[in-house]
Amino acid sequence: EEKSATEEKPNKWEQAASKAYDDDDELQAHIDGFAERKKGGGAAHNRHITGSKLFNRTYVVREMKPGAAALGYFHHNDENELEYQGKIAITDRDKKHFTPSKVMQHQSDRSLLLLDARHPEQISVMNLDKGKVVEEWQIDRELQDIVPLTKHDDMTDNPMVYGLANNAMFQIDARIPKENKVIDSKQKSYKSIHNMRSMATSGNGFIATGAEDGKIRLYDCVEKKAKTCLPGLGNEVKHIEISDDG
Repeated sequence: EEKSATEEKPNKWEQAASKAYDDDDELQAHIDGFAERKKGGGAAHNRHITGSKLFNRTYVVREMKPGAAALGYFHHNDENELEYQGKIAITDRDKKHFTPSKVMQHQSDRSLLLLDARHPEQISVMNLDKGKVVEEWQIDRELQDIVPLTKHDDMTDNPMVYGLANNAMFQIDARIPKENKVIDSKQKSYKSIHNMRSMATSGNGFIATGAEDGKIRLYDCVEKKAKTCLPGLGNEVKHIEISDDG
C-alpha cells in the first residue's frame, strides 16, 4: 500500500517508540539498560529535564559515562504516567560525545539549544525531528546561561535568545551573517561585576540574573543597568525562575 504524500517519514523518536516488548519484564530490562554504569563503578546520572509546552514530550539528559550523554524521550500516557519511549546519543557535528551543561527548548519546541563546557563560547542546536545537532552558533565570550526573550518565547518561532556571561548580558540572533551572533546594539558589559551565573525572563520580558555571591539583579532590558539589586546571603544562585507576571 502506497503512503500518502502528506504522511511523514518516521524519525528516530518514532522508531524508538514503536519498539514492542513481549512482557513487562522485557520492558523493564530495556529501561534498566538505560542506566549503564560509569567507568570506575559510578552509576549514570540524570543531568537535566525539560518538558515541551506544545507537545506531549519530556526530555531527560542522562550522563552515561564521563563526557558522554543520551537524550531520553518520555511522554504521559492516558493515566498521566510518564512512559519511556527511546533515547539517542548526544554528539556534536563532528560526532564527538558530550554532556550538555544547559538545555533549552527553542522555536516552537522543534529544537533544543545545548551548552557544552568543552566549548563555552558555542551554542549547539539539536533538531528534535532529526535527533542530531545541525548547527553550532559562535559567541565572542564564555556563556554561563541562555534563556528565551520572554518566559514562553520557546513556544514561538522567534529565533533570538538572551545570553549571559560572567560580566555581560546580550541578545543572540543566529541569522546574523557573521561568526559572532551577538547583536551589537543589544548588549551590556560590566566592569565591576564578574560573577553572574544564571538568568531568567518573565512573561512580559523582564529579566533577572543570579550571581555567585547570591545577589539577584532585576532589569527592564539587556542593554541597560539593573534597576534593582537584591542583597545575597553568600550562596551562589545556580538557577533562577520568574513567574509569568513577574
